[in-house]
Amino acid sequence: LVFDQKVMLNLSEIDRPLYTLEIHYSIYDKTGAGIIIEFTNKGRTVYENTVGVCTNSPPYDFHMINLRNYVELNNTAHGPLQLGGDVFQPIGQGSGLLGTPGDLTPPSRLVRAATLTHFADPVKTSDEAVNLAIHILNTVDIPHGVADKDYTNWIVAKDLTHKALYYRTYNDLTVRVIYLDKVQPQGKMLKLPLSTPVGGFKDTTDELETVNGGHTEL
Repeated sequence: LVFDQKVMLNLSEIDRPLYTLEIHYSIYDKTGAGIIIEFTNKGRTVYENTVGVCTNSPPYDFHMINLRNYVELNNTAHGPLQLGGDVFQPIGQGSGLLGTPGDLTPPSRLVRAATLTHFADPVKTSDEAVNLAIHILNTVDIPHGVADKDYTNWIVAKDLTHKALYYRTYNDLTVRVIYLDKVQPQGKMLKLPLSTPVGGFKDTTDELETVNGGHTEL
């Protein structure tokens, strides 16, 4: 962690040397305006969050420069490509996003999330906004084992208008919500175990219906 002084983290249990973890705070108000506060070895820096996305190291100004590598991305399909006497048609929709980085590094996750956030259809309600946020967060979700010891333990979506905190955990994809204006801590610290499953997989076998023609479809 880096604040006014460097605090080293002991990560010997995962066979890594001591290192400094830079901290990024993403802060929004009800109008949708946001800032990013960073604490690095250069001190504290505040940025206006113009793209609506924040990931981990390196610092935010690097991410903004890195986005210039992807200026060709768009949400429309490319036209056919002619090479010599052959014409190559695009394979399905989505060719406008060819070149979007698919790895799990913070810079690539920021490009992916920023692009999807920009090109997604505008939402009209809070529920639609939360639904879209979770869809986008799913595209940068890290499963166990694919990025060494790192993985996505939980995701969070916040509805500032209704003071609602939506979240899901790694072991249970059920989206849960806490309405903060209903919380009455009475001077005490409250906690909620993230490991407690509440939904899991729902068996819908008995909900299968016969369609015209007598075929059963899944």
